[in-house]
Amino acid sequence: MLVPVLNLFAVLATGLAAGAMMAFALVVVSVYDEIPCSTYLQVHLPVSARMDKFMPIVAAGSLCLGLLLLGLTNDNFKRIFFGLAVICILAAIVISRWKNVPINRIMDTWNKTAPPAETSAFRGEWKLWHRIRTGCMAAAMVAFLTAIL
Repeated sequence: MLVPVLNLFAVLATGLAAGAMMAFALVVVSVYDEIPCSTYLQVHLPVSARMDKFMPIVAAGSLCLGLLLLGLTNDNFKRIFFGLAVICILAAIVISRWKNVPINRIMDTWNKTAPPAETSAFRGEWKLWHRIRTGCMAAAMVAFLTAIL
C-alpha cells in the first residue's frame, strides 16, 4: 500500500515542479522578452525570490521520493526509470543552484532603473539554463510515469 502512495506523490510533486517551470518558461519568460531591461529587473527579481521559496521544497520532495522508490523496488525496469528520474531531478537542482540562482544574485546587485549593458546577455543565459532545467524536470516526470504505469 505504501509504494502506490509514494508513486502518486512522486508524480504529483515532479509534475508540480515541471508544470510551474513550464508555465514560467512559456508565459513569464515570453513577457520578459517584450519588456525593457529595467522593467525586467523590477519584475524578475521579486518573482524569482518567491519561486526560490517554493521550488526547492518541491524539487527536494521529488528527489527524496525518487530515491525512496528506487530503494524499495526490486523490479529492474522500474529501477532504471526511477534512477533516470532521480538523475533528471538532480540535474534540474544542480542547474538551478549553480546557474540560474547565481545569475539572479548578480542581477540583485544592479541598479533597477539603470541596468548595465550586459543585462541582455545575462537574460539570455538565464533563459537558456531555465529551459534546460525545465526539460530535465519534465523528463523526470515522464520517467516516473514510465516506471509506475
